[in-house]
Amino acid sequence: MWRTRFRSRVWPAKLASGCGPWSAGTPRYRTDGYAGLKTAPRIDAGTHRLPGDLVQSIEGLALSKPRPTIATIHRKVTGICGIHGWPVPSYAVAHQYRPLGQDELLFVLQRHWRSLGKTLDPEDFTDAQAIAAIARVTRSNFRLLERLIPQIQRVLKINELDTITNDVIEGAQSTLVIGVT
Repeated sequence: MWRTRFRSRVWPAKLASGCGPWSAGTPRYRTDGYAGLKTAPRIDAGTHRLPGDLVQSIEGLALSKPRPTIATIHRKVTGICGIHGWPVPSYAVAHQYRPLGQDELLFVLQRHWRSLGKTLDPEDFTDAQAIAAIARVTRSNFRLLERLIPQIQRVLKINELDTITNDVIEGAQSTLVIGVT
């Protein structure tokens, strides 16, 4: 840069004025202030870029017993992606399936119980057993819980039952592909 200055007789500040990471934001800063430097949100934010079948495969692998390591899940998913020609997800995708906490699980179950026309009382023995069975079957995974509830509703309707019990939950579980339990 110094040689260029001596040859062309241009100062370094003048040379650097049109380059660098700050040059793209400078006009926006001058017109809009700090708000002009804010980056625009991504158009695809909050959407899955992976096929639904692949997401279900990752979910099934992550929830199988005994729980495999993230590396094992990634190797198996990479093989599945190679067969189908899908993009290979990163390791972080398998970490997205964080189990619900006890309070979150109760909140979600109360909402579903209300939609079934029932009230959830964690102090009641039958409801406490049902909560424990659902937590065990789904391992407090929200997506599995959302798949299990319609099956519970179906079992209740077919058998003309009013109470959600362990047997109802086990019947609903048997229709889902959740993994080896």
